[in-house]
Amino acid sequence: MKLHEIIQNYPWGKVSSSFQKLYPDQIKSLKAYELVYQKLKGMKPSSSDLQMLIKIDPGKDNGTDSAEVVGYNEIQSSSFETEKIYSLEFLPWQEWLAMEIHPFTILNFNELEIFSHVIYEMTFAGFDEHTIQQKFSHMEETVKKIKQGEIKGSTLSLKDLLDGLD
Repeated sequence: MKLHEIIQNYPWGKVSSSFQKLYPDQIKSLKAYELVYQKLKGMKPSSSDLQMLIKIDPGKDNGTDSAEVVGYNEIQSSSFETEKIYSLEFLPWQEWLAMEIHPFTILNFNELEIFSHVIYEMTFAGFDEHTIQQKFSHMEETVKKIKQGEIKGSTLSLKDLLDGLD
């Protein structure tokens, strides 16, 4: 099963109910998520060699488990080793739509939960692809400046870096 098939199976009302249960802190942005859903529903998938895998990370700071949506390439890997898993946040949405859902994910989550986790992850850096690509370009430029020694200082997490771009 591919992501675009899940989206076509459910109206926004059902997706919204699932999303609100999993991400109650995002209710204030529900309209923005709905707009992303509508855009995705009308998009044609491209292609992808990655499978979509949802991992549960045990809560460290606040004791709450969190879901992480990652790309997994079975051709390159035979296990879920960290170095064989890929971040998806900055990929084009058409590629997300083309990804097969990994069997492990299908066993552990229903389709509405899968899509709820996916739409949260894919909008991590913004609610439209233009904004996401601007942040990615800015991040690449910042990394380049750090490597060239133009920027010195402490390291930042991806979330802190992205928060600083707003």
